[in-house]
Amino acid sequence: MKRFQTAGLCAALWLALSPTAHANDTWNGPYFGGKVTYSTGEKEVVGDRFTYNENRSPVLASHDYDGVGFSAFLGHNWTNGAFLYGLEAGLGYANAGSDLTFNTDNDYDRIDYGWTAEVVGRIGVINEQTLLYLKGGIGTAEIFNIGGDTNAAGPDLNDRYLDESFRFGPIGGIGMEQEFDNGLRLRIEGTLADYGDFNQTNNQNQTYRVSNGVVSTVGFGIVIPF
Repeated sequence: MKRFQTAGLCAALWLALSPTAHANDTWNGPYFGGKVTYSTGEKEVVGDRFTYNENRSPVLASHDYDGVGFSAFLGHNWTNGAFLYGLEAGLGYANAGSDLTFNTDNDYDRIDYGWTAEVVGRIGVINEQTLLYLKGGIGTAEIFNIGGDTNAAGPDLNDRYLDESFRFGPIGGIGMEQEFDNGLRLRIEGTLADYGDFNQTNNQNQTYRVSNGVVSTVGFGIVIPF
């Protein structure tokens, strides 16, 4: 979060000191593109059946997840003076996840992020061949969570919890595009998405509280107007 705030302050300073900001007609119109992504976050799970110890007290499982994926996007820009407005839709595969085996009972927890999608609005300012922008909207992600008591990854244990679903949440970010003389643009951006917490029960009607945390993603790619 601090990195995004610092980037935002630098962008604001850059705009304030620039005397040559102006719109460029080449920024108007539709575009498509693709990017490579790196996503990371932290998952937390609280459950009272992670261990068969004598206390049977709630146990917290916390572990980081990350991965390299890809995304494709399609959008449209409109300009008004030095300002740009736009709409964009994206579809990607996060390929992020991790698993954790913890304590002496080999209790287990795992998370995987698969397909993702987003619909966002963008606002920005053009300075010659450079665009700085903010974006915000709604996102969804295919999230696979599994965990629980000893060897919860196995097929026959009732103490595990299991959830695989598309979850929705707000998404926002900041980015920059650099246009070249041939019309192609390079894009770099950072985004944050929050898909929320949820309760999940196992076959014995015991509840686990699952927090997938805020997903931070950095993307680098190419934009092609048409």
